[in-house]
Amino acid sequence: MLIKSLAVTAGILWTGAAWSSIDMGSLSQSHVDGELIITFSEGVSHEEKLAILEASGASLIKEFKSSNAALVKVEGTGQENTLEAAGMFARTNAIARIGLNRIFKINARPSDPSFSRQYQYDLIGAEEAWDITTGSKDIVVGVIDTGIVYNHPDLEENIWRNPGETGLDDDGNDKSTNGIDDDGNGYVDDFRGWDFAEDDNDPMDDHGHGTHCAGSIGAVSNNGEGIAGLNWNVTLVPLRFITARGEGTEADAIEAIEYATMMGFDMTSNSWGGDAEGDGDGTDPLYEAIKKAGEAGQLFIAAAGNDGRDTDRRPTFPASYDLDTIISVASSDSRDRMSGFSNYGASTVDLLAPGSNVYSTIKRGWFGNYYGNMSGTSMAAPIVAGAAALIKSEFPKETPLELKARILDGAEPVSAGKGKLTTEGRLNVFRSLTL
Repeated sequence: MLIKSLAVTAGILWTGAAWSSIDMGSLSQSHVDGELIITFSEGVSHEEKLAILEASGASLIKEFKSSNAALVKVEGTGQENTLEAAGMFARTNAIARIGLNRIFKINARPSDPSFSRQYQYDLIGAEEAWDITTGSKDIVVGVIDTGIVYNHPDLEENIWRNPGETGLDDDGNDKSTNGIDDDGNGYVDDFRGWDFAEDDNDPMDDHGHGTHCAGSIGAVSNNGEGIAGLNWNVTLVPLRFITARGEGTEADAIEAIEYATMMGFDMTSNSWGGDAEGDGDGTDPLYEAIKKAGEAGQLFIAAAGNDGRDTDRRPTFPASYDLDTIISVASSDSRDRMSGFSNYGASTVDLLAPGSNVYSTIKRGWFGNYYGNMSGTSMAAPIVAGAAALIKSEFPKETPLELKARILDGAEPVSAGKGKLTTEGRLNVFRSLTL
């Protein structure tokens, strides 16, 4: 839900201008009570921001690196109080945009574990692709999700180790546990990723969703364990912003994207989203974070959503943002039919990938072992992320736009995609590798 300031008076003082009306229909979007994401106008100093917040009884929680936005805490609780605070902020032209701290949800559905195992590889030409490349540890994929079970027997070898937080410091202490920000990136002991929901260095998956996504991208292969990932060799970074409830805030998502950008990861896999409005301009901090990531050379693979609707008419974000470095992924089944739950859009969704009853790594306990089936566009997106990583290993100098073009141009035409996707096709990694 977005509220835009109508103030036009010069300066940053509170004005008499009326604040904009609120689209009450958008208030159904889940959000964090008592928090707002505010985008300040260009030229407003840090001191002026603090003064504006103090004048309204609000406090600064964090500022974002990729835009002139900040997460703030307002006084009191309840939706009415939060909107009242938004109205106060909208009376100054020092603020360009005011939004709720939206809650995004994962795009997955648990499935019966007895269904087919890893049928997706036959469909997408994986075995033929593996004759060309099985991946590279040099390719780094940020999994922005519920975290990863980083000690999973089929994932552990492919989990990232931050080189700046690995080894011994000058005092002979292990950098990963010395309580010092050795690499100076603002995150202490982030040796295997970060938990943005809890603001600590333990991105362990207590849900299972992120671990399932990670396995599709890069479960270790030829190790006598469980399954094969699309990449036998790859580097996976757990970036946890979604909790065990399957929900995470917009502010934490932005910070996770900014971290991945700062650390120079090649791409991110994003199996989450929401129905809320997105401005898609310089005042929208989530859009800006993804835009800056793309400008830094990072591909953003996003799940199209599980509402079974046309996102050309009713978009879902972040997948529907009009950014060249986003690949929006719909879900198909083992017979190349579009999954009944999958969103689609002739101009907003790019291609299909297997997402129904996908067998992958999970958090132990769901089905009594470390493997199970799940369904959703959440499962389709990491298969495309895995394909992107595999292709990147063969063509390491390709830009995000070149990599995206190779993936989309290699899509195999299927009837389910006709008139519903930009490519009208389903992922075929072998075709993409051999273009």
